[in-house]
Amino acid sequence: MGSSIISGKALAVATNTGINTYLGYMGKDLTKQKELTNFDKGMKNITNMLIKYMIFICLIVLCLSCVHKCRILYLFLFQKLLRMILYSNIFQ
Repeated sequence: MGSSIISGKALAVATNTGINTYLGYMGKDLTKQKELTNFDKGMKNITNMLIKYMIFICLIVLCLSCVHKCRILYLFLFQKLLRMILYSNIFQ
């Protein structure tokens, strides 16, 4: 696990350096990209589905409000749009 010397004399022969040592192997192993588990894949799918759903709901609310009153500035101030998003997520 590495070496540290405080004081004294010693004679050493280095047989391996760099990646060929245990610490080098551990460092190389840490940089590998780990394989996704089924849980990770499921969480990624659910997250993508929720993001798509929220974008879809926002577009519907924007279109309906524009058709109804055409107050787009009011929508971007998040007074009605945020309420619609919160209610649609809470009551599911």
